[in-house]
Amino acid sequence: MAIRQTWTSEVVTSQSAYVAWGSDVSNALAAAGWTQTNDTGQIVWVASVITISAAVRSGTQTTYTYTLTSGPALRIGMSTTITLMGDTGNNGTFAITGLGTGTFTVTNTNGVSNTGQSGVGTNTVVAAPTAPGQTAGYETWQSNDALSSIFPIRIRVLYYNSTTQYAATLQTGWTIGTATDGAGNLLGVTTGGFWCYGTQNGTSSQENDYFWYGTQGGNFAAIMQRGHVQAGEMVVIERSHDPTGADTAEYVTIFGSGGGSTRWNGFNSLIRLSATTYVGGPWEQYMLPCLIPSDQGTAGVGSTVVGGNAVISPVWPEVGRIANPMRLLAVAHYPEVGEGTIAQMTLYGATQSYIFTANPCICYNMAPTAQYGHAVNGGLLGIRWDAGA
Repeated sequence: MAIRQTWTSEVVTSQSAYVAWGSDVSNALAAAGWTQTNDTGQIVWVASVITISAAVRSGTQTTYTYTLTSGPALRIGMSTTITLMGDTGNNGTFAITGLGTGTFTVTNTNGVSNTGQSGVGTNTVVAAPTAPGQTAGYETWQSNDALSSIFPIRIRVLYYNSTTQYAATLQTGWTIGTATDGAGNLLGVTTGGFWCYGTQNGTSSQENDYFWYGTQGGNFAAIMQRGHVQAGEMVVIERSHDPTGADTAEYVTIFGSGGGSTRWNGFNSLIRLSATTYVGGPWEQYMLPCLIPSDQGTAGVGSTVVGGNAVISPVWPEVGRIANPMRLLAVAHYPEVGEGTIAQMTLYGATQSYIFTANPCICYNMAPTAQYGHAVNGGLLGIRWDAGA
């Protein structure tokens, strides 16, 4: 994936609506080159249905011969419920511990070796939250680029709903680290959680556009629920760069933004000091290091037009110094750049495109623009929006 746009309802009015939204987030990460880890207990958006023709037990392990009839491919760590086996000891719910060609292995001490079986296996699709503050589940993803052997990135995505009175708001939480414990928990130093959320109630059926950008399995950016003033979200995960703009293994930065009545935005970095030592960078909130004032204050800022062109600024991570600029995140100024505008700037010697939003949840304390019912000017946030690396 380089760029991708989808349309999904921003409120949960049905089980199918919740699955459509959450699976869209998951599919975007996969399309960007990230690989889902083998951690157990991860959320299931679409059931994997299999038929089973044989079982062979060896010690505490039982290996089943299967054919996938529908849904995603089996994955280590995935849970499957087996029924209708001729030997009841082969039935049960198990986490997959190994995969072979047409086989999967689980820990099942009651398994019975039998080549004449006729069973089925499936897993349970996530249920949509029904009350405020509920967590539906999580996924963990790992980087898949050339730098992953030096500086592996793990993302934990939490799918949940508003802790306000509304029980049907789609929300995500993002945390990055370098390893997991096999059960979905990040180990060692992490960036801390970035919670992207809104307070839209569950009566609307409005659909909003989602913009996804990602390349190389080590970078990712998203603008989600752009069209709703109480439910916008943005997340950017990006590796460090050398002076030419090439990715390096020095640090990785995460930017998160969203809100409702408690809107916020901020970013942090995970810095690699050695092969085994990582530290977290300074937490920044509301104020982004850029060339355009990111806090509009009470009077707003003046025009940023120079020589007939509006200024577009990259963002510089703070990692003990002002580092080389990010390539996936940019800041512009309203009204010179409007909602949904695609604009270009030259960065690292190349022209790069960005799509901008003035959504007040995403750009809180930056962009209370007239388009969203506010009178003053401010900053807009944008993500990379072209096919370049």
